[in-house]
Amino acid sequence: MTMWGPCWRSYGTAFCRCCSAADCWTQRTGSYDITNFFTHLATTNARSTLAQRGHSKQRRHDLRQLGLALVVTDDGQLPLGHVLYEGARPDSATFAAVLAPLRTRLHRLLAQTAQLTLVFDQGAETTANLAAVRAGGDHYVTALKPSAHRTWLATVVDHLAPVTLGSGEVIPAYQTRRSVHGVDQTVVVVRSATLADGQRRGLDQHLAQTRRRLAALSPHPPGGREALEHWVRTLVNRQYVRDVLRWAVRPQGDGWRVETTIDLAARQRLETQYFGLRVLATSRDEWTTAHIIEAYRGQARVERAFRDLKDPWVGAFRPQYHWTDQKLVVHALLAVLALLLGRVLLRRAHAAGFQGSLRTLLHRLATVRRSTRVAVRHRAGRPRVTEQLEEGDDDLLRLATALQVRDGPPTAVAYTRRRR
Repeated sequence: MTMWGPCWRSYGTAFCRCCSAADCWTQRTGSYDITNFFTHLATTNARSTLAQRGHSKQRRHDLRQLGLALVVTDDGQLPLGHVLYEGARPDSATFAAVLAPLRTRLHRLLAQTAQLTLVFDQGAETTANLAAVRAGGDHYVTALKPSAHRTWLATVVDHLAPVTLGSGEVIPAYQTRRSVHGVDQTVVVVRSATLADGQRRGLDQHLAQTRRRLAALSPHPPGGREALEHWVRTLVNRQYVRDVLRWAVRPQGDGWRVETTIDLAARQRLETQYFGLRVLATSRDEWTTAHIIEAYRGQARVERAFRDLKDPWVGAFRPQYHWTDQKLVVHALLAVLALLLGRVLLRRAHAAGFQGSLRTLLHRLATVRRSTRVAVRHRAGRPRVTEQLEEGDDDLLRLATALQVRDGPPTAVAYTRRRR
């Protein structure tokens, strides 16, 4: 396992929204998440211990996986540190293993280590992991598993009140104190309309699929009614489906049939008291409800960084033509370094008025070409060699100037028209 991170402080105030370099990022959060990349290393290859078989987030469960833990800034998704680890390790165990090296790296970057706040998802939310973060003097914002607090959520849903975020968005939320993993801390319940809609669609799909499977069961199963009831209980034992689907096995001729109905009252309770609710816990007791919600939403920034790493036209973490752990570690380092440079480039482009993703920016910059002109003199002497950019649209040339693709003021460079 190895860890590396860029030296953030060397950039000074160029990319900081604080008032001085000394305060840069001391009040910021670092968003943490993990992902994995499939490899084509043969199963018989014993030279790599990092590439292991496990759950693939790209649905390539048949291949060996490499795990990557990443921490990025809340502004610009600049990578601060990463750890390459064995692909078969579960999320909660990964967090415990990478916390120490990531914390060491982040503390080197921050002027006031007490201001470090880690944001991570519910996959790393365990008693031991939260205790480890607190033991190091750091803070955290994490999501809790709603299923573990379902009864309590039904009692607080009526206390949700509008909360205005910094973006102007208004969402229902409720802040209180609650014991989580044996520690009294600040808890925020948030309702997400997008999440609720997705859960409703998922429930409808699962209900339709379960009913089709139940209708396809044989009326004369081996083992009779008891065997049929066993299969029914197995099929309906799915998340949310078991809460709203009611069933009964009735005699029909010389066989059996399965009758199903939807408990509308149970579904109504599910949609109003559970769907769309997120439970956040934090050790930042002084933060407002809006601040806690915005900090957790920063988790999506790591997902955007992973998307760029998996994009063959941006980060291109794959394919890896390596067969040893040492070379795989270097490969990951170069991929994260490329992500860092790309994010710095995108930040400068946004400051110049560019609107778009890193992939769009790279695509636009790929159309900028520099030509070399050699002027042959009729008299003795070396030919005159000059370089200049090809002619392009004004927006592209302004972007190239802002990113220092060429030196000197815009009027100092002549442009040639590209031949088509």
